[in-house]
Amino acid sequence: MELLAFRFTYHRLDELMKNISVGGTHTLAAIKIFVWYRNRKVILTMMKTLQEKATAYEAIDDFEPTKLVNEEKSVKDFTTRMFLFLGASVSVTAYVAAMWALLTDYERYEKITIMPDNSTSYRYTQKLPYYMQMPFVYYSSKSRFAISLIYNCFPSFHFAWIIIGIDTIFTSLVSYTSAHLQILQGAFRTIRPRCLCKLGMSTIPVLHDSEELSKTMMQEMTNCVTHLQLIFRTCEQIENIFTYLTLIQVLSSQILICACLYMVSAIPITSKAFATELIYLIAIEMQIGLYCFFGNRVTLTGENIPLALYEGDWLSSNKSFKKSMLITMTRMRRPIYLTMGKFSPLTLATFVTIGRASYSFFAVIKNK
Repeated sequence: MELLAFRFTYHRLDELMKNISVGGTHTLAAIKIFVWYRNRKVILTMMKTLQEKATAYEAIDDFEPTKLVNEEKSVKDFTTRMFLFLGASVSVTAYVAAMWALLTDYERYEKITIMPDNSTSYRYTQKLPYYMQMPFVYYSSKSRFAISLIYNCFPSFHFAWIIIGIDTIFTSLVSYTSAHLQILQGAFRTIRPRCLCKLGMSTIPVLHDSEELSKTMMQEMTNCVTHLQLIFRTCEQIENIFTYLTLIQVLSSQILICACLYMVSAIPITSKAFATELIYLIAIEMQIGLYCFFGNRVTLTGENIPLALYEGDWLSSNKSFKKSMLITMTRMRRPIYLTMGKFSPLTLATFVTIGRASYSFFAVIKNK
């Protein structure tokens, strides 16, 4: 409906900006639904695989895989709740502001016209929070307008839940991938003590490991490398599914942030609509911020894999084990990146660039 309303709003910049922000968000939500529906089986398979592999290593000393997963999960849950609160608050505050105006300031919106035949015509002129074609005449009475507010705001509330749900699928996958990289760091560091514990051997320093220990350590190294390859494949699948969606998200976020900045700057701070527009601006920034934040965590965690290998007790290991170490460390010199459109990485630096670009666009529009 927002797209159809462009022909009614293009001549007024403030209304056009609001229409762009809401219409762009709903259009992007429809694209996300399509991406989810098309790739849902692959996404569910990835989730199941990551969940099964998280318990592949024994806990020893300060290496506790379950604790690492729970810590990463707590970070993801906190950001999800914050995003959910902000996203749901947009339509709720829009409804509350409009309803408050209806209850306390309705007289300014009542318009009574005396017709030529001395009859009177009543019209309630308060605007709905969002542009929408209504199935009934909502301006003929205050009660009808109150009903239309629910009809008007509920779709936006529903869209917010859809957007948050699909966005958190992406952040959950990336967050779980980051947790697996942290688990691998601990697994690489503790290969020798875990193998000694498995074989029931004491931790006596030796110049060369026994054949039995060397074989077990090599097998454990192979398991860790296989796990690392699984993470590479998972990142590749996430990239293939979400890269162009992320590109659309970033480009649309620039436009939406610009539109929201204009709306916030154009509305008086004492206005009932100011809180709605401000929350919407923060929600849009947090949305793209979560993409960049979790993408950045994967990159940083992957960069620590070579250090974790080096910190392991490998001096007395055989030549094959050391070769595997060097090959893995060499491979990890190429960072793990999740990108938008396969040309720009999802990092915090990208988030700052998006904010700067949006503000630049806003400054140009504001000064015209």
